[in-house]
Amino acid sequence: MLRSWLRIARIHTANLSQAAVIIGLLLAGEYNTTLIILFALWATVYHGSGFMQNNLMDYQYDLKDSAKQHFPLVTGEISMSIAFFVTYSLMALCFIVGLFLSNGRPLSILFLISAFFFGTLYNMQSKKSLLSPLYISVAFTSLLLFAYFSVAGGMSVLMLLVALYAFFMLMFQISVEGYTKDLETDPVNLLRWLGCDCGLGKIRITGRAKVYAWMMRVPTYLLAFGIWYYSKSDIFSLALICLLIPMTSKTVWKLLESGDYDNKKTVRYCAVIEILTYWILVLALQGAIGWIWTIVLVVYPILWFLMLNQITWKTWVRPAV
Repeated sequence: MLRSWLRIARIHTANLSQAAVIIGLLLAGEYNTTLIILFALWATVYHGSGFMQNNLMDYQYDLKDSAKQHFPLVTGEISMSIAFFVTYSLMALCFIVGLFLSNGRPLSILFLISAFFFGTLYNMQSKKSLLSPLYISVAFTSLLLFAYFSVAGGMSVLMLLVALYAFFMLMFQISVEGYTKDLETDPVNLLRWLGCDCGLGKIRITGRAKVYAWMMRVPTYLLAFGIWYYSKSDIFSLALICLLIPMTSKTVWKLLESGDYDNKKTVRYCAVIEILTYWILVLALQGAIGWIWTIVLVVYPILWFLMLNQITWKTWVRPAV
């Protein structure tokens, strides 16, 4: 039963939400380990309850999706009524704790509200509105800024660049990667609106869709160099960034290829893109957070994913969702 709850909470991917609040705190100059751990635990509950809400909202669609027949709500391992009670109880608790973590700072409270509001709006509209990627991108960026403004008094240029990076990273992840994975089943899909289609083991990605995808991808590369500059990071981190950007671009190119369609391969491409995009950001921040935290933020999410993926889905690396 515990495994079923971990599955609907997508707990194996909570590392990105944890990293967001940790980076926000570090850029605000907060290095208190106890507080950082507390924020990371809070982010895990925020992440888990948000995905539980997403499962509730998407239930009718997941019933018809062959790739999601192993989801606990679909299999009946967890009843809708119990899931509803647990989800909204956790969300309420998480919001209350978030108010305490905000230290009463107005901007921190504002972004806390924004994280919950736009996260819920995304869960309600993800299968109904083409604007849903915008909602979750704002929610995730708000998570970062909530942690930052719980300590900092004002916005720095570096924090602004990181917030923009997070926004474009999520826009690409949801509106390109996510829509590619679900092109065949999503009732509302931006890529389909741009002329793409998928069926009978084939996928067609139009030129318009590719232009849009790169419009979401290229800004992260440009922002990475700006973040590296304002972080006063060293030449070694720059060399690694310059190595990872072509690797990311090559995987994006493969993701956007028309031809034979394999959902599992598409999911693997998405996972690689997400990991490399995150690593680029962390390496760009090296000068601001130091090499120890850079290494921690690179290694820890990998360990979290491997362990929780094994516990939750009984697989080490292969993404199950």
